[in-house]
Amino acid sequence: MSHYIRALSRNTTTTAVASRSLLARRIHSFTAQAAISRQICLQTRSTRHSGQILMQRVLAQRSLSTTSAAPQAEPHKSSNKDEEEGVTPDSAAEKDSTNHAVVSTFDLFSIGVGPSSSHTVGPMRAGKIFVQDLVDHKVLTKVSSIKVDLYGSLALTGIGHGTPNATLMGLEGELPETVPTETIITRVQAMHDTNTISLNGTHRVRFNPDKDMTLHYYESLPQHPNGMRFTVFDSNGDMLATN
Repeated sequence: MSHYIRALSRNTTTTAVASRSLLARRIHSFTAQAAISRQICLQTRSTRHSGQILMQRVLAQRSLSTTSAAPQAEPHKSSNKDEEEGVTPDSAAEKDSTNHAVVSTFDLFSIGVGPSSSHTVGPMRAGKIFVQDLVDHKVLTKVSSIKVDLYGSLALTGIGHGTPNATLMGLEGELPETVPTETIITRVQAMHDTNTISLNGTHRVRFNPDKDMTLHYYESLPQHPNGMRFTVFDSNGDMLATN
């Protein structure tokens, strides 16, 4: 009995020593990992601070060089050439400005109808904006027909990505967030069958999708390569609006 008790005591002591050794190794590992994390954090903070200082220096040097290099313009004085051409400072600045599209985070991450949101959300909203402008300017009721032109990628890959259908839904007053997606195919087919479209969902005009929607595969608009143009005409064939 005494031999059994001594053996059990030795086993218990050995187990306790092994447990303490394993615990010590784990603590050492956690300590090393924490030290590495602190070092990475300090390096990142130092790099960010250095980058901010470098950017401040670059901006300061650019401001200094611009101030020293630019000649001081005399106030309220313009060149004779500008006066002869009728160019004012405001019109010259407007002429030199570069147009660009303003896109927010909510435009990038929004509800779409697919299969390619980048080729359906924008065209649908553009169509809706156009017909809403016609309503706001009291032109919609005068429209008798409409033509649609798609450029760049909207034409090259538009059919496979659903661009024509999305564009037509926008012209009928739909938005990507609320359009009943189960009705899109049947509504587009009805346009082919009747050669008409209901602008803003209220005013029906002549529109043959096969002839009045043109895909310009190798043409682009100046402001953006993947653009579109809507043009509406009255009963005499005279253009009422385009955008």
